Amino acid sequence: MKLTFEKILIIVLTISLVFTWVFRPSKPIDMYEDEINNLKRVNKNLLLSNDSLKLENLKLNEDISKILITIDSTKVALDSNQRKINELENAKGNIGNVVRKLNVNGVTRELSEYLNRRTK
Repeated sequence: MKLTFEKILIIVLTISLVFTWVFRPSKPIDMYEDEINNLKRVNKNLLLSNDSLKLENLKLNEDISKILITIDSTKVALDSNQRKINELENAKGNIGNVVRKLNVNGVTRELSEYLNRRTK
């Protein structure tokens, strides 16, 4: 087997690569300790912030529930008032019919009863 210059060069480079990989200086753990501590501190701050946001969300949910209850009760009141308005509008025509059916004696009797009640 004949060793040429290229083969010798490849063998030498391979051996040097293996030595550099095996005997390379390891990174000290202390090098990353400050960064780890910093990340832990940031994580703690974020957890506290998250907890406070959860509390605020709970308060907002309670407020929203109260507002929804108020809206529902207001809607019920509006529906009730609308029914009353509709009844009054329907009764408006009925009152006129009752008045038209009264004769002179009926009107004077109703008027005198009204005046008697008012003076009491």
